[in-house]
Amino acid sequence: FFCMSSSAAAALLAYEALRLVWFPWQRERRLEREQQRIRTARCNRTLAAGCWRLSMALRTDGSVACWGDNCLGQAPPNGV
Repeated sequence: FFCMSSSAAAALLAYEALRLVWFPWQRERRLEREQQRIRTARCNRTLAAGCWRLSMALRTDGSVACWGDNCLGQAPPNGV
């Protein structure tokens, strides 16, 4: 028989809450945002370019939509 301290039990309970509620919610939220970006790009693009880490599309109103990794700071500071 194994007896857990109250702090270990609380940590285990917190981890289970994260695993069962928070992680799936974050994943669903992230996937929904990505699907929205894809739908927007498909509906509004007239010209698109992309590579492994980022994509850009020219919207029908002339504005530019960009999404993806900005690890090298290539995106404008105020976005587009």
